[in-house]
Amino acid sequence: MSHPSNAVHQIEARPLNLSILILSWKSHKTLINTLESYKKNGLLDLAKQKIIYFQEISKKDRKIASQYDLECIGNSKNIGIGYGLYELACKATSKHILFLENDWELICPENETNNKLLAGMKILENNRADVIRYRHRQYYGPPNHALQFEGKELSVPYCLMESLYWLKDPELKFPDYIKKDQMDSEYFYIASSKNANFTNNPTMYIREFYVNLMKPFLKEKFEPESAIQKWWEKQGYIIAQGEGLFCHNRLDRPGRLVSKLRAAVERMRHAFS
Repeated sequence: MSHPSNAVHQIEARPLNLSILILSWKSHKTLINTLESYKKNGLLDLAKQKIIYFQEISKKDRKIASQYDLECIGNSKNIGIGYGLYELACKATSKHILFLENDWELICPENETNNKLLAGMKILENNRADVIRYRHRQYYGPPNHALQFEGKELSVPYCLMESLYWLKDPELKFPDYIKKDQMDSEYFYIASSKNANFTNNPTMYIREFYVNLMKPFLKEKFEPESAIQKWWEKQGYIIAQGEGLFCHNRLDRPGRLVSKLRAAVERMRHAFS
């Protein structure tokens, strides 16, 4: 899927000093759709390094990686999301890393993708944030579990940042917790990690920061979103999220038709005027 964009700003020199890190486990139909979106929208040409990590790696996995000119690593068993992401970060050679999984489809064109990634890198470089989130605000794709908190945001303060999925101006509704910032032509919403939960959704970090962040929590099969959440809330890290780039889109899971209908309903409900 693709959507119109008003972004027409000049692309700066590339490839960007960025490693794209993709975690995958089976689901080849979904993976190919995702990689096609990266190819179509220029993501694979924007970054210096592209690595894919396969859980329970197979010959078919290696073949797909080769077709898209991806550096391929993996394990014969499923070592879990946390260790998989950590292994990817350790293999990265760029200063900045962008985490993706096999079901995060890129829905923005090349110019817009470049501008948003570059703006995120500059925010990290200028110490204006520690993490940049890139799930699309409007076309986020199902499931989005945060929607259950719509209208009762303050009852779950660690998820307050998620209100940007249903509020056009979350910084006006919650001015004590969410601010609006700008880098170049891109706008970002800013919140403390106390009000912005840790997520495995598409995120950008400075590599060294992420590796040091995860080291104390490493254990087999650990799930970062649950393993570090309580600790995360107390750290005072700064989280930034703009309009986003990626939509969650899984093709080879039962109930696909239901998911498509739910996505359509969500998009109509939360479309911005």
